[in-house]
Amino acid sequence: MKINNKRLKTYIYDNTDSKTRSRANAILVKDLKFSPDYKSVTAKVRGSSHNTYTVHFYGIQNGLISSSCSCPYDWGNICKHEVSVAWEIDDFVDKHDPNTALLPKTTKTVIKEKFSPTKPISVPFTDISGITLAYLKKYASKSAMKQEYYYQADVSVVVSNPDYIHLNLLPSYYYDAPSDVQLRKKEDSLSLLCSCKALNKALCIHQVIALKYISQMPNAFLSKEEIEDIKEELLGQYGFSLKDKQHKNHFSFDFSQGEPQVVLKSRGILRLSKYGDHTPFVDLVLADENSLRNELPFVAKKTRQKQKGTAIGFSFYSYDEGYQASVILTPLMGNLKKDLSGFASKIEVIDAKDLIVRSNLFATDDIAILKKAHAVSWGEVDGLMRIKDTNINHYIHTHIKSLIPLLDNGKAYEVDPYYKITKKNMVPIILSDKSTELSFTVEEEECFYALIAHITINGRKSKLSTKKIGDNFLFVKSKDTYYLNKNLNYAKTLASFKKSPEIRVRKEDFKEYYNTLILPLSKKYEVNIKHLKLKGRKLESAEIKKQIYLTEVDEHIVFRPILQHKDTMINVLSPQEVIETVKNDTYKIKRNTSFENDFIKEITDLHPRFQEQQEESFFYLSLQELVEKAWFLSAFATLKQHGIEIFGFDKLTSLKYNPNKPTISMSVSSGLDWFDVNISVVFGNLSVSLKDLKKSVIAKERYIKLSDGSIGILPEEWLKKHTHLFRAGDVQKSSVKVSKYQLSVIDSLYEQLDHTSEMVKNHDSIKKMLKEFKSIDKVKIPKGIKATLRDYQKEGLNWLNFLDTFGFGGCLADDMGLGKTLQVITFFQYLKNSKKTENPHLVIVPTSLIFNWLEEIKKFCPTLNVLNLTGGNRQKSTFDFKGHDIVLTTYGTLLRDVARLKEHKFDYIVLDESQAIKNPNSKRYKAVRSLQSRNRLVLTGTPIENNTFDIYSQMTFVNPGLLGNIANFKREFATPIDKNKNHKVAEELSKLISPFLLRRTKDQVAKELPSKTEQIFYCTMGKAQQDLYDAYRNKYRDYLMGKIEDVGLGKSKMYVLEGLTKLRQICDSPKLLKDIENYTAPSVKIDELTIQLSEKTGNHKVLVFSQFVKMLHLIKERLDEHKIPYEYLDGRTKNRQEKVANFQNDPNIRVFLISLKAGGTGLNLTAADYVYLVDPWWNPAVEAQAIDRCYRIGQDKKVMAYKMICKGTVEEKIVLMQATKKQLSANIIKTDESFVKSLSKESIIDLFTVPN
Repeated sequence: MKINNKRLKTYIYDNTDSKTRSRANAILVKDLKFSPDYKSVTAKVRGSSHNTYTVHFYGIQNGLISSSCSCPYDWGNICKHEVSVAWEIDDFVDKHDPNTALLPKTTKTVIKEKFSPTKPISVPFTDISGITLAYLKKYASKSAMKQEYYYQADVSVVVSNPDYIHLNLLPSYYYDAPSDVQLRKKEDSLSLLCSCKALNKALCIHQVIALKYISQMPNAFLSKEEIEDIKEELLGQYGFSLKDKQHKNHFSFDFSQGEPQVVLKSRGILRLSKYGDHTPFVDLVLADENSLRNELPFVAKKTRQKQKGTAIGFSFYSYDEGYQASVILTPLMGNLKKDLSGFASKIEVIDAKDLIVRSNLFATDDIAILKKAHAVSWGEVDGLMRIKDTNINHYIHTHIKSLIPLLDNGKAYEVDPYYKITKKNMVPIILSDKSTELSFTVEEEECFYALIAHITINGRKSKLSTKKIGDNFLFVKSKDTYYLNKNLNYAKTLASFKKSPEIRVRKEDFKEYYNTLILPLSKKYEVNIKHLKLKGRKLESAEIKKQIYLTEVDEHIVFRPILQHKDTMINVLSPQEVIETVKNDTYKIKRNTSFENDFIKEITDLHPRFQEQQEESFFYLSLQELVEKAWFLSAFATLKQHGIEIFGFDKLTSLKYNPNKPTISMSVSSGLDWFDVNISVVFGNLSVSLKDLKKSVIAKERYIKLSDGSIGILPEEWLKKHTHLFRAGDVQKSSVKVSKYQLSVIDSLYEQLDHTSEMVKNHDSIKKMLKEFKSIDKVKIPKGIKATLRDYQKEGLNWLNFLDTFGFGGCLADDMGLGKTLQVITFFQYLKNSKKTENPHLVIVPTSLIFNWLEEIKKFCPTLNVLNLTGGNRQKSTFDFKGHDIVLTTYGTLLRDVARLKEHKFDYIVLDESQAIKNPNSKRYKAVRSLQSRNRLVLTGTPIENNTFDIYSQMTFVNPGLLGNIANFKREFATPIDKNKNHKVAEELSKLISPFLLRRTKDQVAKELPSKTEQIFYCTMGKAQQDLYDAYRNKYRDYLMGKIEDVGLGKSKMYVLEGLTKLRQICDSPKLLKDIENYTAPSVKIDELTIQLSEKTGNHKVLVFSQFVKMLHLIKERLDEHKIPYEYLDGRTKNRQEKVANFQNDPNIRVFLISLKAGGTGLNLTAADYVYLVDPWWNPAVEAQAIDRCYRIGQDKKVMAYKMICKGTVEEKIVLMQATKKQLSANIIKTDESFVKSLSKESIIDLFTVPN
């Protein structure tokens, strides 16, 4: 708050510092009573300790202003309670007193007394011990003595001198006015004057109370002898006496406040008792853990709208020692001026929610700044202050230090968070991360040596005592610039010396004080001892030892570079002076700068982080950086080569180094389907568990923590060689189990293998054949196949036979439309002719592909006998499969028949569209795993449809054990690849599965196919449809924000999916929503599609896909209106083949409406060459499958595919998200539920926000 009255402001500011004025904010003024003439006022105030005190102000209308308070404040001048009352009476103080110009500077101790018009009363008096009840009865009026027993008043001392006391009485009774009693001591009497109007024949009640009060004052009306004794005692505290003539030059005495005080005429003279009290300074420069922590980085204990301008509001507080938050930041935004020079209007505070919901309002760079600022906002800081042992200003300093370099001019303002922030009360400030610098001089004076603090601000050096630098703990303020203190220790040192910028000690005590304060201080700051002579020599390298002292502080290891000269330890990064005493003479010696620079370079060459730390008084690394690639081993060896001693290594509790080299032994034994790799790693007599070894190997960390807490170092080459083994193998207690299918892992163990065993011989043979894939034994096309196989299909047949030879299962993953079914039918016929298989093959397919398989077997190999194990008639079967080559069933039928099917052993089990079993916890997966067969195959055009984890179930089905257990695969492969985008791990997985997976694309093997073009077809919704979309988008965005806050992200995702589905339905047609089925406004997509089918596509045949069956029905209605013939297929369609044949062969039927899920696979529709995807699907692989119904072998026309997207909606964002999910595999993308599960809070809100 501000004081406007000049007289009152001068009085307050002459007698207070900014700290006292800021503390007055917390004071409550309870009761304000003015005298009838408004010349004085009495107030009751409640202090920060909840005690009530009485404050008086005099001279409000004329003369000198004076004041008093009944609090125990004993620093002289004005207390915070008086300041708070001054704010309240500001408007009542006369502004133009003609006498004030003639008066001297107003100070509290100068109080001009005016006696009342009544005469004083005089009573006999010797000393206060004579003030007894009998004495009062003798000289007081009867009415006064009647009141004396119960009369209550707050008494405060206005002035107390050896012969004069002025008291103020504030009665507890509303009917009695405040009174002033003045007592003046004469030789043998006491003169009393009261401001009340009582007759002065006897003492009034106020005078009685005043006498009772002074009878309890130990220093009231002292004798001359008592005063001299007190002065002697006060001077003795500083090592002086009244007999010393110099004492008058440096000391005076003040008895005005009742308690005798010594007044220092020379700043900073220390009491003798304070000589040893150097802890506040020295603790800051000693390198203990708490001190160093303050200098290290803080470690936590784990429709396009107009773009807004942003700024950061800084609120500075003046708390001592940094125990409370010294700075609070407030992120702000507002509309900018036309010239972008600052805010124009609509300034508002940005909270955490805004950074998510309204992120589109901010530039990318601004978001980073705002997030950093929000970390130091009141909400964040208040929460941290409640956590025990959190050094809140350490946290604030670390964040602000990283923020300042990002702030341009005009981005920082000083604000008062207690008031609404407007353009008027925002004060532009300049922030600098270039700290001020403290330095000191020691100067010789008459009786003292004076330690004088200096501060250098922006290159200009001044005495600290002469500079106004503000009272914030973390910043130095100079004019409009705030300079951030370099660290908390510096801030504490500066705060201490701001209170005492000059310290004086007696000359005879200097040596002691040099050792206790000045020497420790010089280790951090420049200290120039002017009276010491500079000896004409510098330190020679021969008399110096180079040393490194290590200290562990939280998660950092601190390196202090020390030069030892005799008993003196010199930190080479400090300005410390070297002092030498010869024959009682003390000298300064020049430091050897070139030697020290070489020493520093020897250290900074060890690690790139050290280069940037030379401004500190030490170097530091995190524990992780220290042990990474065993850095400390080579670093310490280098230091020793330079003759540098290392101290403190044995005390680093987090880093106990085991000096033994590891003894590693490996052996491999083989079983039926497994290799057991026995591994032993021993450091000295300490064995390493395989579980711990795996953690280090997978993390590629050479160090490993041993059972005694020490750290062992693994050989780098061994680590690189066996990472694959530990990632893919199943770690047991004393061995790693490797499946016979894990060929690349077995190959890495070549030296340890027993090459005489049958299993290893088998492995070597497979390895050789894989290297010569093109020369795999060629298989003749078996008799009975009525088709001409292309070259790549023949290679597929050869590959299937190769796998069969060694008993391996496989995944045929050719692109859709390249004839996977034909290759398998040909392979079955080959087995029938050459190997005379006894058991039938079981082929499991989606319902939509039953007809396709039956037709292709009939067309290409009618000699294969097929049993169609689907439909209700199968219940009549005895499940006797004799005479059948193939048993054909669906995934749905399998679940009903699994109990009977698993009683049979099949030759091959083949899963078509095998992504159907990608979930290892599904009933389908468990059912197919329970079936018996000699071997297994899976067929899919999208082996990785959802994410990397999709491949696990399919490859485990064909080759059990290949990818280990579920948890291991998630941890070692799926998470690193999908979440961390780790390409090296992806390569490892590729090596594991590549021998068992064959994939060819159309680009590789079907180059004769015509081109395929995919385009986005943008649609713009009409006003009614757009308004409905906006309403639902806003509704769900606000709802989801609240839901996420209430129940968390995980439990909110079902509502996310619901919201996204409704928005996508509105984009198609609002009639798809159940709650507004009577909606009559048009659907832009149906309108645009009708135009395309009627006018744009000519005689071309067209496939129209939609996820929503109801949308297909709406399109049907429109086609019927326009008399456009069509075919229709969804999940309920029975006569699928009849529908397909009709579309393929009837030239009048140009349009085929197809449900995306029901018709996305298994259909051959090469008559079509136009495809419309009415609504975008989360998974582009599914969209590609739909397009490939017509883009496959046999297509001879150019294919045009259009994705219909409503502009400015969630559909645009779906397309963008699809693009960003194609990094590790062209097909890695999420489907509905799993896609939503992977979304973060920010990406969810983004989906429900207007696109830029």
